[in-house]
Amino acid sequence: DADTYGTQSTSIYAGQTVWAWGNMTSDDASHFTAWQLTARGAGQLSTTDLNGSSHYYPDNNESFYITAVHGHFSETISESSSTSLPATLTHTVLADQSTADNYAQSDLLYAKLTGITVPEPLAAKTLDFSHKLSKIEITLIPGSDPNSSTISYSTTDLSDAIVDIINVKTDATLTLSDGSVVAGSTTGSVRVKKSTDTSVGVTESGAEAANYNWLEAVLPFQTIAATTAFIQVTLPSRNNRTLFYQAPTGGITLAQGTRYRFVFTVTPTVIKLSALYYQSSYEEQTIEVVPEA
Repeated sequence: DADTYGTQSTSIYAGQTVWAWGNMTSDDASHFTAWQLTARGAGQLSTTDLNGSSHYYPDNNESFYITAVHGHFSETISESSSTSLPATLTHTVLADQSTADNYAQSDLLYAKLTGITVPEPLAAKTLDFSHKLSKIEITLIPGSDPNSSTISYSTTDLSDAIVDIINVKTDATLTLSDGSVVAGSTTGSVRVKKSTDTSVGVTESGAEAANYNWLEAVLPFQTIAATTAFIQVTLPSRNNRTLFYQAPTGGITLAQGTRYRFVFTVTPTVIKLSALYYQSSYEEQTIEVVPEA
């Protein structure tokens, strides 16, 4: 299971690829090279097809460990060419995360199970994956023009909104020995995932926004410098009007394995941060409110 919140819920999204390697505990010698597995949903992994390869415990029951990863990697990994456990892998989030599959591919996951020997009785082994990126959730609330209460937006105006996270780092390097991550230097933009239900991500009430209705994307952890344009909202139903939110004084720091929910009030002339919540785990629980700087 991947400890997730949102699209990947409590398990890796069905159809996603996971790569696993087995190495001996005593000397790191390879027990098996790159093994391609496919997520079947509900926390299950299997070989890519029914005729896929199988691997067994060492004949002498010597201890070994498994390293497993899921991500969108620059390097070529191949089961047929017996790719050995690499020292590092470069992961890049997809620029368009507006579909569940693209969002899932962009999610960098890592698991390491050590001290494996033949269990008695035989039983399945569990890989506990951890998130290595930051998660952004965005909720839009329609509001009135601050200079004219008679000019306002409705949920209908925002229901087809296109939301992009811009001027952000999009790559990171994962070290497979310990799961540590170093943020990269490639700058780009990310289009957030929106549900097929057009109401998701748009709400009338800030109180409701704190509990549900969000758009989502994953990014490498990083700091967004003060005054940098960070969120872009485009409104097709309003002649593609585009509004920007800039990082406040002091910038915005996105931490690894943490999710952030930005609640924006969108008016015809400005997009304003109404509330910011953060949480150091993707598990659903009480979220601390962070006042706007």
